[in-house]
Amino acid sequence: METEQTTIADQIQVQKPKKKTQGWINLLKFILPFIFVLALFQFIGMLIAGVDVMHGQTKEQTPLQQFIISVFSLIGTAGIVALFYKYVDQKPLLSIGFTKGSILKDIVWGIALGMVLITGGFLILTTTGQISISTVQFNARDFIFSFLLFVCVAISEELFSRGYFLTNLMASMNKYLALGISALLFCLLHIANSNVTFLSMTNIFLAGILLGLPFIYTRQLWFPIALHFSWNFFQGPVFGYSVSGTKTSAIFITKYSEANIWNGGEFGFEGSIVSTFFLVAAIAIVYFLFRKRTAVEIEE
Repeated sequence: METEQTTIADQIQVQKPKKKTQGWINLLKFILPFIFVLALFQFIGMLIAGVDVMHGQTKEQTPLQQFIISVFSLIGTAGIVALFYKYVDQKPLLSIGFTKGSILKDIVWGIALGMVLITGGFLILTTTGQISISTVQFNARDFIFSFLLFVCVAISEELFSRGYFLTNLMASMNKYLALGISALLFCLLHIANSNVTFLSMTNIFLAGILLGLPFIYTRQLWFPIALHFSWNFFQGPVFGYSVSGTKTSAIFITKYSEANIWNGGEFGFEGSIVSTFFLVAAIAIVYFLFRKRTAVEIEE
């Protein structure tokens, strides 16, 4: 363990800000350009995907269309984050969370944890009759595009929420307070999603804590990206839940007799109280796994 800590610390050079407010200043400079660039690239993606831009949010999009839009969202997010991280934050691009370390191990464990959490929730809800499987299908083309879609979503959201936003918050305050604020932002980013509820927003907040916790110790995005991807992928394309209120092509087509806090309704598993229990348990697991893997000390 000591060797691993040394390796990570040697490779991640987090520069201390000239003043405590520098992180906030960077974020204030960043937010408007980010919104503009992301909206522009999503618009371009919708045009290229052939989505009716006037009714793009009301008409169901195909997996290919969703994938194309996600690619352009990723390009826009990665581009603006890279520019600001290099020229405003003045830090090496890879230090945002992509330096060498326990890359393979973190990716494998992140995917495994997401799979276990969603599969466990699915088994509980099916065995208790909260949801039922109406049919099983497999469309290889849709499955591949859905897979790639959630890879792009995971990278894009982690780059912004953890890589840039949380990093700058930690430069200005205690890392645990920064984690809470970043999780709140992550929650607010989903507030306009379809069929949102107070419980679903609470669970998105907990997901933000879960995804940010390993980052505040390691400054690595490998585990959060892998977990984020796995959580969404098994939730939607595999088990047929809506993903944060968005339907996707799936292997298992499920249904429920009535929407309630147990099955999550149209928002999906993230709107379920079962998800709450699983997220709290996962936060505890991740805390004990990562709390001793501190990469560098940040002035708090």
